[in-house]
Amino acid sequence: MSSDKSTGWRFRSDVAVIVVILVCIALAIREASKPSEHVGVEEYMNSGGDLPVREQPKQITASELAHSYRENEVRSDRDYKGRVLEVSGEVRDFSTTGDGKPVIHLLSGTRLSLAGVRCVFPDSSTERIARMSKGETVRIIGKCNGRSFGDIELADCAFGH
Repeated sequence: MSSDKSTGWRFRSDVAVIVVILVCIALAIREASKPSEHVGVEEYMNSGGDLPVREQPKQITASELAHSYRENEVRSDRDYKGRVLEVSGEVRDFSTTGDGKPVIHLLSGTRLSLAGVRCVFPDSSTERIARMSKGETVRIIGKCNGRSFGDIELADCAFGH
């Protein structure tokens, strides 16, 4: 008889464990399906700039962004990394990534400053960038990846309005 009681209790505890696991899975799925607070560059560009205020790209100059990272990289990563920014500034230089994507380097203060803002574009922007010149003022929308090899990197860039 005591064997029947222990089997019953074990069955109930097994069921309880399974219920707890299922509830945890359901909560995890619900959390994962919530919309992100941050919007991606492509989503922003496809919206025609018509997104809720909390999702609008933060507008900042290349000089302000670089100054922020020079002052406190931890705070700057908290404020900017993973977010879509609209950065304005003067074109310092052009280059390509190892896999051939076009890059625009923005001045981050003085011309003597080595670190700047590095904006990586998709291949589809190559022709437009090829027609540009150093010294032009641009507005670029991209996702901030934080500091990489001294430069602040914006990825998946597009030209602002």
